[in-house]
Amino acid sequence: MGATHTQLKIENFSMTAGLRTTLLVMIGVGALSMGWTWMVDDAAHTRFWTNFLHNASFVTGISFTALFFLCVCITAWAGWVSLFKRLWEAMAQFLLPAFILMGLLAVVVYFGLGHNTLYHWADTNSVETDKILNGKSAFLNKNWYLFATIIILGTWYFFARKMRSLSLSEDQNGTLEFEHQDEILGTCVLADSGFYKRSDYMAMDHVLRCSLV
Repeated sequence: MGATHTQLKIENFSMTAGLRTTLLVMIGVGALSMGWTWMVDDAAHTRFWTNFLHNASFVTGISFTALFFLCVCITAWAGWVSLFKRLWEAMAQFLLPAFILMGLLAVVVYFGLGHNTLYHWADTNSVETDKILNGKSAFLNKNWYLFATIIILGTWYFFARKMRSLSLSEDQNGTLEFEHQDEILGTCVLADSGFYKRSDYMAMDHVLRCSLV
C-alpha cells in the first residue's frame, strides 16, 4: 500500500478588536502607574527603578525558560512538542522587549542614574570604603553588567529568532534539513545557557574567596 500524507491546515491567531482594546487599556494603566510612581517617589526614584528591575527580570526569565524548554524537547526528539511549540516560540520572542528593558537598566546603572537604589556595588565610593564590595568588584562592576547584558540577551534573542524562522520555513517546506538545523541550534542554546550558568558559579566562587581574604 502506498504511503498516505495528511495535509496540515495552518491556522494563524487573529486578535479580535475587543482583546486588542483590553490589552491597550491594561498597557495604559501600567504606564500611568509607573508614571505616578515616578512622581510620588523619593529623589532617587527607588520604588520606580526597583519595580522596573523586578518586572523586567521576571518577563526575561519567562521568555528564556520558554526557549530553554523548547530546545530541551528538540534535542530529546520529543515529537509531541509540535502540538504546542508555537506557544513556546511566541513566548521566546519576548526576549526582544526583554533585551530593551534590561539594556535600559544596564545603561541606567552604567551612567549612574539611580544606581544606588538598584545595586550598592555600582557606587564607586561605597566600593572603595567597603572591603567586601571591593573583593567582589572583579565581577560586580558597571562595565561587566552593561556588556554582559547586551551580549547574553542579544545571543538569546538571536537563537529565539532563528529557531522561529526555521520553524515557519519547516511548515511550508518540511524536510529533514530543517530538523537537523533545529537540533544544532537547540544544542547551542543548551550549551550557551550552561556556559553562562557555570560562569556565574565560578564568578561567585571567586567573589566569596576574595571576600574572605
